[in-house]
Amino acid sequence: MKSTTIFLRSVILTLISLSFIAAGIYTSRAADTTTDNYNVTMKDGTVLVGAIQIKKVEFKASYGAVEVNLNDVMTFNDGFLTLNDGSKLKGNFANGNLGLETARGEMNLPFESITAITRPNAPAGAPATSVTPIKEDSIKPKGLRMGMEYQNNEPTGSPVGGGYVYGSQVYIFGNQGVSVYYVVGNEGNIFLNKREKVYITSNGLGLNGGHPKGTFVGNNLEVVCGPGDRIAVLENAPFKVEGTSVYVDWSQNHGKYFPLSFCKSGSEVFTIKNDGLVLESATKSGFSLTLNILAVGGTAGESQGDASVASVQSSSSANPPAQEGAPLSSAMANSIIAKGQGFEIKRSQLDQVIIGRQSAAAAHGQTISPEQLSVMEKQTLNRLIQIQLLFQKATDDDIANGKKNAEAQINTLLDRAGTQEKLGQQLKTSGMTIDEFRSKITQEATATAVLQRELGSGTKMTGDEAEKYMNKLEKEAGVEILDPNLKLTPFDGVTASVPYATLFANHSREYSFAYDKVWGAVSSFLTSQHEKVIESNEEAGVLMTDLTSHVFLGLGYYDKYCILIEKLDDNTSRVTLKLLRYELAVNGQKTPSSGEVVNPKAEAFLNKIDKQLKTTK
Repeated sequence: MKSTTIFLRSVILTLISLSFIAAGIYTSRAADTTTDNYNVTMKDGTVLVGAIQIKKVEFKASYGAVEVNLNDVMTFNDGFLTLNDGSKLKGNFANGNLGLETARGEMNLPFESITAITRPNAPAGAPATSVTPIKEDSIKPKGLRMGMEYQNNEPTGSPVGGGYVYGSQVYIFGNQGVSVYYVVGNEGNIFLNKREKVYITSNGLGLNGGHPKGTFVGNNLEVVCGPGDRIAVLENAPFKVEGTSVYVDWSQNHGKYFPLSFCKSGSEVFTIKNDGLVLESATKSGFSLTLNILAVGGTAGESQGDASVASVQSSSSANPPAQEGAPLSSAMANSIIAKGQGFEIKRSQLDQVIIGRQSAAAAHGQTISPEQLSVMEKQTLNRLIQIQLLFQKATDDDIANGKKNAEAQINTLLDRAGTQEKLGQQLKTSGMTIDEFRSKITQEATATAVLQRELGSGTKMTGDEAEKYMNKLEKEAGVEILDPNLKLTPFDGVTASVPYATLFANHSREYSFAYDKVWGAVSSFLTSQHEKVIESNEEAGVLMTDLTSHVFLGLGYYDKYCILIEKLDDNTSRVTLKLLRYELAVNGQKTPSSGEVVNPKAEAFLNKIDKQLKTTK
């Protein structure tokens, strides 16, 4: 079968190596590294933790280039570099890489892809960069108005698409910590992709915002936050006051929507001014917070030092966002997503591999789109299942070979880490011990040995035969994927790299015609519609067009076709189609057409293929 080997190639040829070894992130053994771990934030929001390779690098400060020893770095955030002697430089790092030794090996992170570097554990005498929460019985800081709202009305979020996502920001300092809320602006929205269960901002999709809460855009985008709604970015996060300075720790207590806030995980410093009426940022030039007197109903002269936590919570709970699609709880992380005879796979096991692959991508300056992530999760789960199926077929020789190969891999990692203790510390950041890590890669190496034995030299079994073999193992084990969103289809491989493909529905039709006839009919029909074909792979059954401009009754729109044609038997073929259509708005922005518009057009396309096949029979 032409299309059935699309998924299988990635499984067979990769030989199952999943979590740490195949990521391609290891480099030669690092030079000396810092004793403390650093948090390094990448442009796509990925946060990596590890020790920094100690070396001197060039920093392009506003007054000229200087040489900086990375061991002296305390923080780098919002274009400001703070050193352990108290120096604060504005600028950016020159071209080059930051060597970071993590639990997944040594990474070379391009400085141009790094947005923040934070050293959580500052040495004695260094400026405070890691702050702790105020105890409930501590003395209320003079000037800082506890329990009241501080507000900044500066729009935030890049104005891609229809405009800024957020119109203002609200800070509330209480005895248990500081909470920060972003208020959705008049041109903003937060969507829930119902199919992928992920949240996306309007400008993250390049869409016009301002839609009312509870409405839909396209087939799958539900508006969960509309203009005026508040989202929690920090929830009772640590802060402390020293003199007239307020230090806010953004590295923990992130709210549900923190990834959508465009915020970083470093420290933020304010200076208390005008008897607490104004908090002026010392870390972001031109940014300040002003006391919102009307939020509580008091006056500027009233002392709010005894405001209760309850009043803080009540003053910040307007329009709480929907809870669907929230980050995984511990119960969800331990939920079983797939099972078969003799094994179960939990969500946390899948997440561990995915995080490793995301980190590896970030280390190479790459980002993974939501569409790619969706398919990656499905493919990875299937590979985890296959590891279990193959492991159960292991002979004594397979197990011995697996242990031998696993120990060789561990020895390589130990050599790069320097000591077993250091490797253990790196693995600890990923929630694993050395023994757990050894067990994991031994299982993978054993599964690889089984696969190599079953495939012989790698040339004795065709793709169809290998697929039948794996299907046989799955059937024997009674494999079930319990989460329907994680079931892989051949069509997933076609649309994985297509931006925003999940916003549009799939359409499928079987035809009682041979594969070559159906392929010819679909190809010729795309040509007759003047679609720009950018991929035509008859062997794989894949046809894809570029986003092609059309005009109908004076209205402009863009269509993109993603098509997979499968041979079911000699006289039956199946066509799976996804039509992406964007309408051209008055302001020149492309917005996804609704399902009411797109779905009939997709079905009409399949109907025309049916008609063409019958007329040329």
